[in-house]
Amino acid sequence: AGLGGRNLSGRGPGNEVGNDNFSVRWAGTFNFDDGDYTFTAWADDGIRVWVDDTRIVNGWQDQPPTRYQVRRNLRHGIHGVRVEYYENSGGAVAFLQWQSDNTDPDDNRVISSGETLWGTIEPADDLDTYYFDATQEQRATIRMTKSSFTPSLNSYLIFYAPDGSEIARDDDSGGGWNALINRVPLPQTGRYRIEARSYAGSSTGLYSLRLTLQQPGQPNRE
Repeated sequence: AGLGGRNLSGRGPGNEVGNDNFSVRWAGTFNFDDGDYTFTAWADDGIRVWVDDTRIVNGWQDQPPTRYQVRRNLRHGIHGVRVEYYENSGGAVAFLQWQSDNTDPDDNRVISSGETLWGTIEPADDLDTYYFDATQEQRATIRMTKSSFTPSLNSYLIFYAPDGSEIARDDDSGGGWNALINRVPLPQTGRYRIEARSYAGSSTGLYSLRLTLQQPGQPNRE
């Protein structure tokens, strides 16, 4: 599971920058607890990553979507993270995530209607949990889509009511979605749970999760 990502999904960064022949630098400061962290970067083309003033990833070259992974021990406090990236031609992929070796930051996240969150299934038996609040008779649509640069992920969704009963599950729904629970009427008011995983715990990869809530009678606009 992952935290702190940037995904270009084959496009440029916007603001009149084209899809090819550009470079980007992202930088920020983040609070870390004591412990070991795994940093994972994907890139097409070149990527470099620093934590504080130490370079931990050096993939500064033209390449297809490629994963880099490194483990670092960090002391409690504020640390700077910097990413430099360039795109030459073809696809554009730039993504960085990190996670504590003791926690899964994709667990127990709250997702809102109209929001898209990124997560990672890794290892293959990883199970990510999401929650949202809704009222009875609203309709919920949940889409889980594997990233174009982790095509081996076989996405799988399970959806639960506030009382813990299972409402729906889906593997391969077609239509370009890897897993889709579509316009399901909600049986009660409360907090619902989504489980995102790989089918039969057989694959890993990056995915996006999107939630849409609709009122009764509201037309489907997605």
